[in-house]
Amino acid sequence: MKYSHTFQNIKSFKESNFNHKSQDCSWKEKFEYLHIFKETYGHSNVPQRYEYNPGLGAWVGKQRGYFFKSKISEIRIELLKFLNFDWAPGKYFTFNAAWNKRYQELKYFKVIHGHCNVPCKYFQNRELGFWVKNQRQFFKKKVIDNNRVFLLSELGFEWTRRDSFIKMTWNQRFRELEIYIHKYGNCLVPQRSGALGKWVQTQRDLYRKNLMKEDRKQLLNSIKFIWEPRGLMLKKNLSSDYLYSARENLSVGKKITMANLFLF
Repeated sequence: MKYSHTFQNIKSFKESNFNHKSQDCSWKEKFEYLHIFKETYGHSNVPQRYEYNPGLGAWVGKQRGYFFKSKISEIRIELLKFLNFDWAPGKYFTFNAAWNKRYQELKYFKVIHGHCNVPCKYFQNRELGFWVKNQRQFFKKKVIDNNRVFLLSELGFEWTRRDSFIKMTWNQRFRELEIYIHKYGNCLVPQRSGALGKWVQTQRDLYRKNLMKEDRKQLLNSIKFIWEPRGLMLKKNLSSDYLYSARENLSVGKKITMANLFLF
């Protein structure tokens, strides 16, 4: 029986096996240094320019990168979790404050929309949409603090996002349009901005076809809704009279304050 393996094949295999073991030993060594760092400073967020061990900060950053690309073994994940490893800490000393800020924004989002399913491309607050997505990923990988799980669950947070798009009611979209006007001073929502832009265009289409319900037409007229925007779109700015009247009209009898709205 003839073997097809050449000396070079065997040599390459041995070198590859040796490199794998070497890398494994190197990982364990870095992990031990991280353990010492954690015992010393009380956290595992090593600065990139940590003078006592210059390569440790870069190694910590790589573990986070491997984690989000699903290129790290479960054993290593468990070992790092043992050190309360922060997978996405931002700047360590402001991490909790940043999380709490997004949490408060999510609470306000729920007051307005009745749910916590912030779209990733939520034009009013894109960072909040990505933050919500990250919380689900952290939960799935079991690397989110139990206290945060409790706070989000108490808010009615959906940990498993439904595949189908959450269909918002007409009134919820109308409320979203009011917020848009408060922020931008007009109701000319671009269609490319997402669901609200498409909804606004649908209202205009229904109006042109004479299929708009009277009560809805009155509500839209009450906020100075522009049914035929083509002429206005040619201008760079709307008249100051229109901007003033749109904002003034919304401010009457509304409980929304400008301070809250600028959260978005």
